[in-house]
Amino acid sequence: MTKRNEPFVGVSFGAVRAVPRGDLVIRFVFGAGISVIAAIISYVFGARFGGIFLAFPAILPATLTLIEKEESKRKAEDDDIGAILGAAALIVFGGLVWWLIPIIGAPGAIAVAVFGWLSAAVLFYAVLRVVSSRRSPQVES
Repeated sequence: MTKRNEPFVGVSFGAVRAVPRGDLVIRFVFGAGISVIAAIISYVFGARFGGIFLAFPAILPATLTLIEKEESKRKAEDDDIGAILGAAALIVFGGLVWWLIPIIGAPGAIAVAVFGWLSAAVLFYAVLRVVSSRRSPQVES
């Protein structure tokens, strides 16, 4: 539960220095492993099919595992929800590019799709905020 005066989302660049090097190695190895698997799938089944697997957030499972181990299951769940919302916004981006390239060409399609991605991400986040605020009472500070 978030407190009323606590931000729902935030960035702390200083926290990057606090990440143990071993955790970074785990994330790197896991990401490289996912990329290798996607390359093998592309080689066996073709680039179009294998490309789908490159969209898999390669370090997400390792990151969520480390967050759960070092912080809490709740923090890992919050990051998981953020990844799902981000993936949904990327689907909007991909759909817009696919639909618009034949109509307005690649540069225009990408420009519109970036705006669509940003709009979708903000909308999904806003909906999540409304839904989560209705489901759980706010904790007083």
